[in-house]
Amino acid sequence: MESYTSLSSWISALDMILLQRNVSYCQVLKMASIDQQQLGNPYERIEVSTIAKAWRIATDLCNDENLGISSAHLCQPVHWHALGLAMLCSSSVAQALQRVVQFEELLTNVIKQSYCRDEQFFYLRMKTKIPIEEVGLEVVDFGFAGLLAVCRSIFPGEITPVRVCLQRPAPSDPKCFEAFYGCPVSFSCEQHELVLPLELADRVLDHSDPQLAERQDDLAQDYIQRIVHSSFVLRTQDAIKEQLPKGEPSQQGIAERLCLSPRQLQRQLQKEGSSFTSLLKAVRKELAQQYLLQHYRPITEVALLLGFADHSNFTRAFKTWFDCTPSEYRERTQTEI
Repeated sequence: MESYTSLSSWISALDMILLQRNVSYCQVLKMASIDQQQLGNPYERIEVSTIAKAWRIATDLCNDENLGISSAHLCQPVHWHALGLAMLCSSSVAQALQRVVQFEELLTNVIKQSYCRDEQFFYLRMKTKIPIEEVGLEVVDFGFAGLLAVCRSIFPGEITPVRVCLQRPAPSDPKCFEAFYGCPVSFSCEQHELVLPLELADRVLDHSDPQLAERQDDLAQDYIQRIVHSSFVLRTQDAIKEQLPKGEPSQQGIAERLCLSPRQLQRQLQKEGSSFTSLLKAVRKELAQQYLLQHYRPITEVALLLGFADHSNFTRAFKTWFDCTPSEYRERTQTEI
């Protein structure tokens, strides 16, 4: 079972929130069995269940079921370290939110985010991988609304969505949600969704710094690779496997799938002594052996599943890998069985 963790700053943020409400931060940590020294490292990872417990305790002590949304305005870029700095250097709201999607695992691995656009609107979407109550309603309220609060602190002018949808059930008093977002808010939805007009999302700022933002991107990606993932190669292999049935994957396409530039993808793979070309070959070889052992699959189907345009291209590649044709390999393995 996957272990769900988040940055320790999801707890550290309570310090400022509770200070304004005259509630003891140390008391909350003690009641949640959290060692304050553990929070000294800004890149420390904390179990999601522990963070949810701390926020529930804080919510009870503050007697405010809407503690997350009512405190979202206190969310600052510094809470998110390299990602926050990259957002500060972004040229538009859309670019800042795209970076949040790209580096979501720096913040937590318990959510999945995406973005898209049409002719009128920019959409940011988010969904928890486990029931939202287990993540903590207050934490999710603070985090999702905090994205908008950070953008409002960076980019001048009003940033008001046209619509907001939330996974969480409706609170007893939903007025503070509409007051914060400034638009209609729907509850008990399939996923979180923040909808912005394109003219607002794409408004370019003069003070953006692409080079500095790219540097922070690198720091964020290095953190994710070093702390969150034991192997970047495994993520790339998974992305290749997903793409193969749709045709031969390109480095550009896989990089986009992983929310990276081709250059970033190449650099991350090089750090682990690999490359896109070698991984594509290795994945195809492995899957080819697996599929050919499934004797009900025609070889033409196997070729398509491996992203080859036709049977002959697959056969040529297979002979370079195993010094025999797919048919000969299948016959040999069938005989051995």
